Amino acid sequence: MTRLRSAIVIALIGSFSSAGALAQETDSSTIEMLIQQNAELRERIEKLEAAASTSEAEKESEQNLAPKNGLYVQADIGGQFRDFAGEDGDTVTYFKRGFYGSAGIGYRFSENFRMSAEYANQSSDVDKVSATYGFDTPLNGRPLPGMGAITLNQYTLNAYYDVPGFGYRKRIRPYAGVGVGVQKSSIMGLSNDFASTADLYAWGETWVPLVTLQAGASYVVNENTEIYAGGKYSQGAEMLFRGTDFGNILPQSSKNWSVSGGVRYTF
Repeated sequence: MTRLRSAIVIALIGSFSSAGALAQETDSSTIEMLIQQNAELRERIEKLEAAASTSEAEKESEQNLAPKNGLYVQADIGGQFRDFAGEDGDTVTYFKRGFYGSAGIGYRFSENFRMSAEYANQSSDVDKVSATYGFDTPLNGRPLPGMGAITLNQYTLNAYYDVPGFGYRKRIRPYAGVGVGVQKSSIMGLSNDFASTADLYAWGETWVPLVTLQAGASYVVNENTEIYAGGKYSQGAEMLFRGTDFGNILPQSSKNWSVSGGVRYTF
């Protein structure tokens, strides 16, 4: 009986030992499986984060469409108005609205800063002219219908600041600029109805310093091409035209306001 009991106890102990070993083996396999699953999950998360980062970068790139840096050319055309030009009421010329056109070559140094050398033509037909005629007449100083034209050929160096874009893909980019240079002013057959009866016409050319102020907005079509529209104010220094039929003419300055639109291409 004692021997039977001992055998049963030994058998039970052996059974429990086998069960414990099995359980230990099962726990070890489960841990290894969990570790492997955790590694696979971490790898998937890293891939998803990388994909999200790439997608965000591409999205940001799509939103921030800007012209590339480098050499560019541009040209624009429009209209302009010139303020009257006179010499303290002695001879005063009033102008009709006229033509404006310009072309230039420049370099973009960054997304916001660029410089250019530009040529602009501003041509104005004469509307009215008042003058003094060297003898006593009620027509002295009276504006009369005029004739002829005055053309300004302007050569400037300009610096521009382009504001960060806004709107769809940030394509719209306001800008402001300032320029300095020289202009050639040409008088062509300036007269009025009274002076022309005496065959009095003014012709002449002169060069003076010039400053310009510009503002407008560009629309980025792609990294090479922009279209733009804006306004410009230009002012030339006092001019002197010698030896005309009206004597020496000394307009105080030229003041022009222009509005134009054009295209800019970056190589």
